[in-house]
Amino acid sequence: MNDDSPLTALASYFALLSLVAIGGAVAAIPDMHRVAVDTMHWMNDRQFTDSFAIAQLSPGPNVMIVALIGYHVAGLAGASVATAAMCGPTCIVAYFAAHTWNRFRTARWRIALQAALVPVSLGLIGASAFVLARAADWPARPVRVIVPYPPAGGADTTGRILFGRLSEELKQQFVVENRGGAGGTIGEAVVAKADPDGYTLLHDATGFSVNGALYPKLPFDYKKDFEPVFLVSLVPNILVVTPSVPVTTAKDVIDYAKAQKDGIDMASSGNGTLQHLCLEMFRKEAGIKISHVPYRGGGLALNDVMGGQVKFFFANGSSVVGQIKGGKVKAIAHTGKGRLASLPDIPPISDTLPGFEAYEWNGVFVPHGTPAAIVEKLNGALNAALKTPAVADRFAQLNIQSRQNTPAEFAAFVAHQMDVWGKVV
Repeated sequence: MNDDSPLTALASYFALLSLVAIGGAVAAIPDMHRVAVDTMHWMNDRQFTDSFAIAQLSPGPNVMIVALIGYHVAGLAGASVATAAMCGPTCIVAYFAAHTWNRFRTARWRIALQAALVPVSLGLIGASAFVLARAADWPARPVRVIVPYPPAGGADTTGRILFGRLSEELKQQFVVENRGGAGGTIGEAVVAKADPDGYTLLHDATGFSVNGALYPKLPFDYKKDFEPVFLVSLVPNILVVTPSVPVTTAKDVIDYAKAQKDGIDMASSGNGTLQHLCLEMFRKEAGIKISHVPYRGGGLALNDVMGGQVKFFFANGSSVVGQIKGGKVKAIAHTGKGRLASLPDIPPISDTLPGFEAYEWNGVFVPHGTPAAIVEKLNGALNAALKTPAVADRFAQLNIQSRQNTPAEFAAFVAHQMDVWGKVV
């Protein structure tokens, strides 16, 4: 059989379809870029490596995989590189497949390879089409958003504002479900075990970057079982006290604690939360005695501070503004920089303890294995919602800082936070 026979042509056609399907299906596999980079280094292929670098700069439609493969099989290296640049990282796997195909396209045993690919090509194409169609239709039903803390805390507050808007934008319900307890690990476990189909999200907080160091025997892995999607907010904590306590500044609190034989009691929203870490930083920097009183969430802790059961608390800056303005708690200082827009009279703790700075953050995660197209669509929708007046104005009122970001940027942020707080723990 020669290379121009009808059977060869037909086999080539199905083989190319297989490569297209493989490129589309594998594009949804997490960490595929890392695999592609490792493969390229192993092959030591300069042209392939350069095209990967170019491709990462500008994402585009997945359908250009077809053109990418066609150009490369035809030997048009320049055209394939240009197409990769337009198509984006999704095409890299397809580029690798086409590159490999091109290396063997003159070998006689290629015919046997083509014939072997024919039976699986249609199945691969169907699988790829299913993944892409599912992403295009998402969300086709209500989406569950797990907040791993009780109601009225910072994560709950920001989550309900943002996902309330997202429900309007995407014409589908995003239902916030509070699953508090154990520093957030109970709710996190629910998401870690959920189907990676885009219909179970995690809206978490700083504890996500701390719990791995605090609880080494958890039934899930923070680095392997979740995929970062979007950084929602950065919020300073505010040191608040029961109104009857005779202190008005951070120095007053330090002097008051030193005057007590056993120091002071201070609440937190749970072990390993940012409120707990701020407590520990304050204890160390101020050189005072503090007895830690952990709660199952910031809302519960704040209630007891208002009632006087516990006198001190580093409250999330987005969830305590109303109580401060209503006189239910007294604000002493905050853990950020400068002054807060909604509470300009409250100074930063760094005015008393130089270098003292800590922010609560909230972010959205999905289970590992969620299709990349859904992750990208969710990230885009969250970025769009963040710019709407309904969200932006409300965030400003609650001292919440936010910015546009990508999944890759959020992943780098989370990795940095794990490193920083892991050293504190």
